[in-house]
Amino acid sequence: MKSQKGMALIVSLIVLVVAALLGLSSYQSSQLEERMAGNHRFSVSALQAAEVGINKMLGSVVAYSYSPGSEFCDDMGGALSATGFTSEGAGYTFSDDVAGGDLDVSYKAYMECGGSGHVLGFSRGAVFNSDGDELSARRVRVEIVPPGYDYINSMLGNGINLTGNSTIVGDVHSNTDVTLSLQATGNPEDRVVSEGSITSTGDMNIDGSDSPDAGECTDVVCAASGVPARDIPSAQDRIDKAKKLLLEDEGILTLSAYTGDNPTNPDNPPEYDPIINPLDEEGNSITVDNDEIKILPHDANGDCDIDAAGEFAPVAVTPDDGPGMGSKIYHCPGVLTVTGDFGGVTIMAEGGFVHNGAISIGDTGEIDTFVVSGGNIELNGGTGTETYAAFLSEGDFIQNGDSKVYGTIVATGSITANGGMDFEARETGKILVPVSGHLDGWVELEDPADDANITS
Repeated sequence: MKSQKGMALIVSLIVLVVAALLGLSSYQSSQLEERMAGNHRFSVSALQAAEVGINKMLGSVVAYSYSPGSEFCDDMGGALSATGFTSEGAGYTFSDDVAGGDLDVSYKAYMECGGSGHVLGFSRGAVFNSDGDELSARRVRVEIVPPGYDYINSMLGNGINLTGNSTIVGDVHSNTDVTLSLQATGNPEDRVVSEGSITSTGDMNIDGSDSPDAGECTDVVCAASGVPARDIPSAQDRIDKAKKLLLEDEGILTLSAYTGDNPTNPDNPPEYDPIINPLDEEGNSITVDNDEIKILPHDANGDCDIDAAGEFAPVAVTPDDGPGMGSKIYHCPGVLTVTGDFGGVTIMAEGGFVHNGAISIGDTGEIDTFVVSGGNIELNGGTGTETYAAFLSEGDFIQNGDSKVYGTIVATGSITANGGMDFEARETGKILVPVSGHLDGWVELEDPADDANITS
C-alpha cells in the first residue's frame, strides 16, 4: 500500500515537471514568435523607408527641365539645386524622417552620375529604438535615366531582308522577321559575317550560314529570335518638329490656313495643317534659303529633282531640340530625287528620298549627313559606292546594288538590301531620340552597410 502511494507521488511529480516544462517551452516559443514578428515589422519598415528615398531621387531627377546642350549630368548640382540634395563626395545626398507610427524611421538617399549619363542612386532605410540604437536597416541601389535624349546607332526596322553576301559590324534588330539569303557559290566567304548581334521579335531565317557556337559573334552571325520589340522613332514626327521650330515659330514660312474663328483669339488658337504649301497664292514655287533651312525647288506636287552639286552646301548650325544633326536642313515638300555627291547636310523629304547613280553620301571622316524621309528611302548606288550617313525613314529603306553603308539605318517599315550589304554602325552616326526620365533598374543589396558607407 505504501509502495503504491509512493509510486503515485512520483508520477504526480513527473506530471508537474512535464507541465512546467511545457509551459516554459510555450512561453519561450511565444517570446520567440513575438521577437520574430517584431524583427519582420522592423525590416519591412526599413525597406519602406528606403523606397521613400527612391521616390525622392526619382522625383528630383524627373523634375529636371531639360534644355538642349545641357544634360542633367553636365551640372548635377545645378539640376538638383531646388530639391534639397546637398553635395557629399562625388555625389549628392538627402536624409529625412519617415512617419512610422510608434517607430523611429528614417532614410538616407545618395545620387551620383555614371559614365553613361545615367544616375546611380542608393537609398538606405533604418529603424531605431527610443535610445537611438539601430534595430533594422535595408539598402537599395537604383539606376535612373534623366530626361533628355537617348541614341540609336544600329540597324532597326520592322522586317529585315538582306540578299547576297553581307558583312555586318554593329547590331541589327527587326520587330518582325529577319531573312538573310546568301549567294551559294561554295566559297567560304559567301556568308553573313557579324561583329554584333542580329535579333528579331519574329522568326529568324538564315540561309547559307552555319549556326555559331555559343558566344561566337566574330566569324558568323550571332542571331536570336523572340526578343522583345523595340520602339522605332517616327521620321514624320522629326520633320513636323523641325517645321514647327524652323518654319512656324521662326516665321520663315507660312504654313497652310488655320482653322478657327479668329487667329488672334487666345481661346481659339490657330491649328496649322502639317503640310507646307508648295506654292504661294499666285501659284509660284516658294523658295526659302537662309543659314538654317532651304526649301528646295519643287513642282506643283511638291516633288524635287536635284543635282546635289548645285544645291547642297554644308553649313554648320547650333543644334536646337534635335530635329537635325547640327547642320543646315534642306527640305522637299514631296519626293526628293538626288544625283551627285553631298555631305554635311540634313535632308528632310516629306514624300520620300531617292538617290540615283554610283554616288557617295557624307564624309568618310565622320557621319555628318542625316537623311529623314516621310516615305521610303531608296539608294541606287553601284559597286564600290560608300555611303556615310544616318537614315531615318517613315516607310521602307531599300538598297539596290551592293554599296557599303556606314552609320545608322532606322525604318518604321522594312529594310531591304538587294544584292547584299556591307553595313557598319558608326558612333558618330547616332540618331537622337527624346526620352522622359524613368527608373531603369532596382536591386536590394544584401549588405545594408551604414550611412557613412552607403555606396560600398
